Order: sequence, then structure tokens, then C-alpha cells
Amino acid sequence: MNPFEKIFNYQILSRLDEADSIALTTHERSWLKTMLEHPASDDAFAEGTLSRLRDLLRNEATIDSREYIMQKAKSRERQVYHPLLRPLRRMIQEGSGIRLTTRLKHGGVQANQNGLPVKLEYNMVKREWYLLWYNARGLMSSKLQHIVSAKPLPLPPERFEALRSRAFALLEERRTPRGDRDRPRIQRGAIPDPLRLLLLR
Repeated sequence: MNPFEKIFNYQILSRLDEADSIALTTHERSWLKTMLEHPASDDAFAEGTLSRLRDLLRNEATIDSREYIMQKAKSRERQVYHPLLRPLRRMIQEGSGIRLTTRLKHGGVQANQNGLPVKLEYNMVKREWYLLWYNARGLMSSKLQHIVSAKPLPLPPERFEALRSRAFALLEERRTPRGDRDRPRIQRGAIPDPLRLLLLR
């Protein structure tokens, strides 16, 4: 590639970046169209967004992997995407509180648990999503599959900042060496270590 081609490509990429646009190859468009045919896409995208994407990719070819990929028998597939991800992420982004109703490990339901959603974490080994949230007992971790309902609670800005500061202070303390006896402990139900976490910000 000569210097003039590099300059031209850089200008194109810069303009795309300024317009918040991404250039996709034919293969990437075909891959995306194939992925949108998976049932989980109905939960992963809002109805309008999904309809728009499918309309844009209407003339693209799909990738048929059945001809060259064989899959051995396995246990029942768990969906990587969970229906609660979008509403929980919205609560975190908007600085909202949360009221949770969760299923208990040995049966029963615990309702009206108020707190502050902190972040979402994904356990790559167990293939499960967790909500890390803060309440009067400290940092809590709940499996999304155990959450029966999650409703937003409005918080005054100063209250939100105070709770957020406490929650992130505890997160920082959790990263300190294990020999530090002054480290606050996270309540039972926290995600075990070590984990490979995929953070959804």
C-alpha cells in the first residue's frame, strides 16, 4: 500500500468515526444476518432496532454452517442473553435505584429488596449473568435467573452519589490483597473467584 492509499484510508476512517459509523465487510453483514435469526435476538434488541437491522440486511446472504460444521450432542443450551439485561443496564445508566424480588435457593421468594444496581457481570465458566448491587448489608450478587422482578426506584441525585460512592469503595476494597484483615467482606451470594468476567458497561 502506497502512502497516498494510507492517507485516503485514514481520511475515510476518520470521517466514519466522526459520524459514529462503522464500515462492515460483506462477510460481517452475512454473519450479522445469520445471528439475527437466532431466537435470542428478540431479547437482545428492541423491536424497532431489530426490525430496522433485518430490513437493512434483507438482500444479504446468510451463512449456512451446516454443510461444514458438525456438533456433538450436548446438554440443554443456556441463552447467553437474558431478558433482564436491557432494563437493568438502563437503570444503571440512568442512576436509578432498584426494587428486587428474588427466588431463594431452597424455595420461596424474597420481595421488596431495595438497593442500588452497580454493574452486570458474566461468568464465562457457568455461562450465567449476575447483578452486583448495593444495599444496607453491603455488596450483593444475584443470579439473573433467580430474579423474579426488578423495578426502578427514583433516587435524588445526592442520594445516588452517596450510595454509588459507598458501593465503589467496597469494590475497591475487594481488590486489595487477601491478607488485608480490614477488608469488608461481601455478603453470601457473591460471585466466587477466580472468574473470567465480561463486563457490560
